[in-house]
Amino acid sequence: MFAAGAAVTLIDPDYPEERLRLVLGDTRPATVITDRALAQRPALGEAADLLVLDDPDTARRIAGHDGRPVTDAERTCPLLPSHAAYIVHTSGSTGRPKGVLVQHTGVAAMLSSTAVQSRIVPGSRVLQFASLAFDAALYEMFETLCSGSTLVVASPERLLPGRGLERLAHEERITTVTLPPSALAVLDPDAGLPDGCLIRVVGEELPAELVARWAARHPMINGYGPTESTACATISDELTGASTTIGRPVATTRIHVLDAALRPVPPGREGELYLSGPALARGYVGQPARTAERFVPDPFAAPGRRMYRTGDLGRWNADGELEFTGRSDRQVKIRGYRIEPGEVESALLAHEAVAQAAVRVWTTGVDGSRLVAYVVPEPSAAPGAVAEEEVLADWVAVHDSVYDREGGADRESSSPDEAPFGDSFVGWNSSYDGSPLPREAMREWRDAVVDRVRELAPRRVLEIGAGNGAVLAALAPHCESYHATDISPIAVDTLRRHVAAAPALSGKVTVSQQTADDLSGLPDGHFDTVILNSVVQYFPSRAYLERVLTGALRLLAPGGAVFVGDVRDVRSRSVLFTAAGVGAAGAVTTAAQARLAIGRKLLLDKELAVAPEFFGGFGDAADIRLKSGSHDNELTRYRYDAVLYKAPVPSTSAASAMPLVWGTDVRGPAELSALLSSAGGATPLRVTDIPDARLAADLAATRALDAAAPGTTIGALDLTVPDDPGVRPADIEDLAERSGYRVLAAPSAALGRFDAVLLPTSAAAPVRDVYAPTAAPDGPAVHEPATAGVAAALPTELPRRLREVLPAHQVPSAVVVLPDLPRTRSGKIDHAALPDPEAPGTTAGRAPRTVQEKHLCELFAETLGLSAVGIDDNFFDLGGHSLLAAQLARRIELTWGTGVDTATLFVAPTVAALAERLGTDDQRFAFDVVLPLRRTGDRPALFCVHPAGGVGWMYSVLMRQLGADHPVYALQARGLGGDEPLPGDIADMADDYVAQIRSIQPKGPYHLLGWSFGGMVAHAAATRLQAAGERVGLLALLDSYVIADHPSLPPEDAFGGARAMFATLLAFAGVQPAGLRLDELTTERFLELVQSTDSVLSGVAERHLIGMGSVYSNNLKLGRTFRPDVFRGDVLFFAGRQDASVPMTVDSWLPYVQDGRIRVIDSRFLHADMGNPDSLAEVGKVLAGELGRLEGE
Repeated sequence: MFAAGAAVTLIDPDYPEERLRLVLGDTRPATVITDRALAQRPALGEAADLLVLDDPDTARRIAGHDGRPVTDAERTCPLLPSHAAYIVHTSGSTGRPKGVLVQHTGVAAMLSSTAVQSRIVPGSRVLQFASLAFDAALYEMFETLCSGSTLVVASPERLLPGRGLERLAHEERITTVTLPPSALAVLDPDAGLPDGCLIRVVGEELPAELVARWAARHPMINGYGPTESTACATISDELTGASTTIGRPVATTRIHVLDAALRPVPPGREGELYLSGPALARGYVGQPARTAERFVPDPFAAPGRRMYRTGDLGRWNADGELEFTGRSDRQVKIRGYRIEPGEVESALLAHEAVAQAAVRVWTTGVDGSRLVAYVVPEPSAAPGAVAEEEVLADWVAVHDSVYDREGGADRESSSPDEAPFGDSFVGWNSSYDGSPLPREAMREWRDAVVDRVRELAPRRVLEIGAGNGAVLAALAPHCESYHATDISPIAVDTLRRHVAAAPALSGKVTVSQQTADDLSGLPDGHFDTVILNSVVQYFPSRAYLERVLTGALRLLAPGGAVFVGDVRDVRSRSVLFTAAGVGAAGAVTTAAQARLAIGRKLLLDKELAVAPEFFGGFGDAADIRLKSGSHDNELTRYRYDAVLYKAPVPSTSAASAMPLVWGTDVRGPAELSALLSSAGGATPLRVTDIPDARLAADLAATRALDAAAPGTTIGALDLTVPDDPGVRPADIEDLAERSGYRVLAAPSAALGRFDAVLLPTSAAAPVRDVYAPTAAPDGPAVHEPATAGVAAALPTELPRRLREVLPAHQVPSAVVVLPDLPRTRSGKIDHAALPDPEAPGTTAGRAPRTVQEKHLCELFAETLGLSAVGIDDNFFDLGGHSLLAAQLARRIELTWGTGVDTATLFVAPTVAALAERLGTDDQRFAFDVVLPLRRTGDRPALFCVHPAGGVGWMYSVLMRQLGADHPVYALQARGLGGDEPLPGDIADMADDYVAQIRSIQPKGPYHLLGWSFGGMVAHAAATRLQAAGERVGLLALLDSYVIADHPSLPPEDAFGGARAMFATLLAFAGVQPAGLRLDELTTERFLELVQSTDSVLSGVAERHLIGMGSVYSNNLKLGRTFRPDVFRGDVLFFAGRQDASVPMTVDSWLPYVQDGRIRVIDSRFLHADMGNPDSLAEVGKVLAGELGRLEGE
């Protein structure tokens, strides 16, 4: 194309349609060269002639031309140096891309000026890292074409910074690579690039720390040049030490460092960089005004010459080299202070635990703008002893709490009466939704562990981390001696009591409290079996695990074994976390938000995870197997057991088993069954790469999220599991057993697959070499909680550190920890894509315990611009300041009508402390007939009648929507305490409530609201008030119907059922386990969820929860026979989204409303969801307008 005299525009095929149209509209190309797949893009079809390279007709046309060089006679005109060579589009400040037109003179000047420093010679291998839509890619093409060297082109996936890019560089023997600093920062300076590979750093400011890490092993030069100066304007000599100079101008470029009056500034003084010379671009295609603005007359050259105003800042140093100091347009103002984000980023990068950092300003509706920092933790930072101790201390507290719940109340008893010894599984909760794992599944899991250890013929046993004795109780009676250790004092105390109470254990079991790495007092070479079952995930670091394993092997007698059970596989963490995250996310959550949340959870994961390959470095042989069982849960999907042997090792090895590949050598269960039958149980087999059906749904969720565009909602993801999801290890075991084989399942190299070793049943146990590693894991072999703990502390640690080196106004109000920084296709940090600062500085604060604390948490979060706040989180640590404190005080006053002085927040900066000062809403009063949600206000109150379940807590959401001058009360059913008689009919209930209402507000107008069953009661109360001569201003019914007029309809359907009541209470409390179905929400399940989570409902006594059930049943009975009196006036009716199971309409109220109209407001929520926070927030907005209208009449 260049030889033909054409100007070239390279277009990224991943551009969206609108961007394609803008680029094509700017350049108006005569021909678009593409392939058949891309030719289908609408924007290309609208362009000029298409030349489709893989079209047969194109091949015929090309074949009709000879290969001689093109001459001027064949061109439309002679090709001159001043002709256009290419157009590259850069982003524009107005949102419209700018097409920079570069001439052939610029290309020649650039290449002749950079050849020496770049060292590109015949034999060089240059990696094309930049996207083809950027000028750096053209630069790499030109220099290789003109030097006789090799340009290595790879797929975008292989160019992603990380392990893939490192492998590519080594495999292709790259000698020169051009990278932005942020991409280089994620590579390994020791082995990431081939020895001697020249690194050209371009595109971003180069941190001194990066030079120090890389320049010692690689020649490294720093280049600078905007697209408007043909990619390269300056280039440095080889960098050493911590030098970050951008060097001197290339031979054909002149650089001026000027002040605002276009006067040169002296060396050492900062000015704006202006470029001139033959490498300068012609300007912006089709944008003459923008061209004139940036390409200005050059006062230092002959008339008619131009120079380009870069917007970059720099200074000359004493050696005559340029130092880049930033952008002239990145300066920001926050609360009157000018701030340079680059200075803050440098301070962040100075922290040893920070690998990458970015800072941007967020504009909020709270206080205008605030500075937010984004950091990526340093993955190679070795956790220190203090970090390890903190992790261990956290787990001691957690386990003490669990063991205390198990049987602590009977600790002084010599015969505990809690769950049978070894049969308690308190604290084993699902990662998917937090609910307790079924007891039957846990028993099967425990029994599988015991069976596996029994294969080792244990006699003299040491169990490290014995916990509640699940393994000890089953094994110890059959052993000669059994020593158990645990870090938890409560666990040790409980174990000792159980041992003392069991005659079969007396004299053979000893228990001691010590950490796992403390093996003092234990004899070397004594034990034949050491057990670490489901304990290593609580270890703080790789080093700690290595110390424990090394010590355990030392304690073994020859031929002994260390059993490491229930190990989390580091390779599959992302699948588990993604599946759980997708399941927990709301339907309107975007893919970008979900990916961010999942990535942060992975990064901050507090449990150790280990790749199977790690264990190959311990002991004299190893046996690694997957968990198996009939129950499908995360314990069987994502965990494995490892047995490490001390010589002499078991004689049976699986290494010689005949290898077969699933899908190739064996195409399914039927074919495997036939093969086993023909083998007659004599030949050991290893079948690899078997798709694991247990992970099919999780992998489907992972693939769907990975493929989704950032704005796609979770509700729109296709989570369909493939028709052939694979098989389970248990399926292979079943068919193998019928043919005289037993199966040992092992992890596979590929995610979502497993290997199966099939041995004749006559083969001796135990077995070694079951797991056959194929390659090192693509990533760290161990996820270390201590390192994650350091990362988790960064949101509070970094502001503290920054306050030591920066003025207070330069300290970010929030620090967000990310797994990586978003990047553009050219590898630069994409500041525009940095995510909303969702609760970046929150600690592991407790969840709210009362309704008051719940709403205070919401107000704190709303004021600070965070998604959530715990009751122990400090307002000022989360970015609050005096202005925000004043706003929070005002919001509290608007919600509760209670004045709060701003100074109160400085002495009570947490929700817990503030709630105590405001006065607690003790749970004892939450079940009274009248629940005052807001007592204050000089306007008529809103009285909200409970639904069939009897409680009115959910109506507290309305306070946020109604003005502070409106008191709000909830009317609740009698009998919630379980110790008082229940009403005999709705008429009696209405009379009772009217008396309560008039004791609070003696005169009208009265405003009444009721949801579902409560609507009938509110209507009845309204008719009684009218009969007493009082005025009813508002009667609002939330999807309520007269059940007596529909005798064939079960009241449970009309009121949503008890399960709907439970669902509403859980939604109000924020307890919403992923995947929980309404049909499984029984009373027992509701109690289980309430008692196993930390929420507003946690402190509710069981008698109140049971009382709700009694009240609900009674109200169903009352609703069947109640027929209302006539209400005279208007009714506001909120109609729920139609549900086929409730065939009723608002027309059922027509006989009972006269002298007024029924105004219907359609809701997007189903009947059962009308009481949830989102629905009531929408109802509250309508009520606020309606009450305002009534008071204006």
